[in-house]
Amino acid sequence: MKTLFFADFDYTMWMHGDPGQTERNKRAIQEYRKRGGKFALATGRSLMSLMEDFPDYREYLDFLMAYDGALTYVVTPRGEEEIFRINIPPREVTEITSIVRGTEGDYRRDMVYLCGMGEYRKIPSRRWGRMPGQLGINKIRIWCEDVEDCRQLTEALSERDYNGYSYYDIPPESNFDIGRLHWVSDQARSAIEVLPRDVNKGEIIRALQGRFFRDYRIVTAGDDVNDISMIKLFDGYVVGQKGKTKLAESLPEAKTAATLAEVLDEIKV
Repeated sequence: MKTLFFADFDYTMWMHGDPGQTERNKRAIQEYRKRGGKFALATGRSLMSLMEDFPDYREYLDFLMAYDGALTYVVTPRGEEEIFRINIPPREVTEITSIVRGTEGDYRRDMVYLCGMGEYRKIPSRRWGRMPGQLGINKIRIWCEDVEDCRQLTEALSERDYNGYSYYDIPPESNFDIGRLHWVSDQARSAIEVLPRDVNKGEIIRALQGRFFRDYRIVTAGDDVNDISMIKLFDGYVVGQKGKTKLAESLPEAKTAATLAEVLDEIKV
């Protein structure tokens, strides 16, 4: 059976601050693919954001799962073809915006609507009036004023059972879980990301396997809280010391590796 490897991008495949290890990971991806394996990234980023750090990504990827699974592409040397998408329904986009902005239009919180390849400060609409209504939005990112503001907004969104998490730089003492909004990271910036309901990396990979990858054995690797679902469902790897520390409680029996390259070098394809 062929092997399809899904890896997180930031601090699993792309080691910020350690370009030497990033290059070793890239070489390991190429060697793994030469042996017949398929490689995919499973990231919370948009394609546009990925391109900024990883402009030659088409030389390394067979598939790209963006927005934590809300949008998936087949990747070829010539470009990308979208094969799977889940949007946040327009009514929910409007409701979330209302919760964040309030009835009087509070713009202290910065909202970004992630749609297809791009990121928009306003709800993007179809042009020329030929196709009325907003474009399909895959994720909403909300930058909060501080941790307490994040906590209050999380409570408001969780009351409506929205699906999401904060992944940017919240101090360890402020990590918490309210409803379905999961909080991660370890510095001082506060943000929320809202996803379509029931979207997470693990469930989307399982859905893709049923539709597109039936003949593949799936292997996964990640280092952060939004990787837990795919590591659990597919007996994956926790990569790096940061990942081992952060996910020790959630995944105490998971396989671990120092680097992505170490895992790829050992995978049988």
